[in-house]
Amino acid sequence: MSPKRKKTRRSVRLSVLLAGIVFCLLIVAAGFCGRYRQIRLREQELYDELVQIRELVTNRQIYRSVFYSRVKENFIQERSLLFTAEFHVSAGIDLSSGFSLNTSGRSAFLILPPGEILNIDADDSSLEQVVIKERFSSITTGDFLPLLTKEKENIREQAVQQGLENDAEARARQIFYGMLRMAGYENIHISFRRELL
Repeated sequence: MSPKRKKTRRSVRLSVLLAGIVFCLLIVAAGFCGRYRQIRLREQELYDELVQIRELVTNRQIYRSVFYSRVKENFIQERSLLFTAEFHVSAGIDLSSGFSLNTSGRSAFLILPPGEILNIDADDSSLEQVVIKERFSSITTGDFLPLLTKEKENIREQAVQQGLENDAEARARQIFYGMLRMAGYENIHISFRRELL
């Protein structure tokens, strides 16, 4: 065999080997870029899902109140009312007030707004009139609606004192932890804006 022919075979083998290495590197690079794009896409999809939630109610409680109203307009006209009502209180997280989601590899960092009382609603069907006394005057909705409105603020204070907002945060933490875990994240950090101050 001539030396020229050996050199040609060697250069062909070397060229094939280099082409194979370059091809493998391109596949690895494409896989890495595709994986990076896939992670970014997954983060965006997760963010979009959180935006759609807006309000996450994590805790509900029912409060029952007793009311008494007596109005004496003059020495003849008088009306008295004793009634009970139930209030449905919802607590949770208002995501429409803003949140932050950052991911890095298998780690996720979620900063949520603090837990709050989202809604207090008097249940009309629960109104029970215990005593009604009308003397030359009739009872109207104007007699009990101001009482219900005032009671909502008292119930809000009671709910906060009983830790309903903290319970809402604890449950929200569990829900979002599970959601991020299902999305493939392993190292999950969830905090609330109030904790960062």
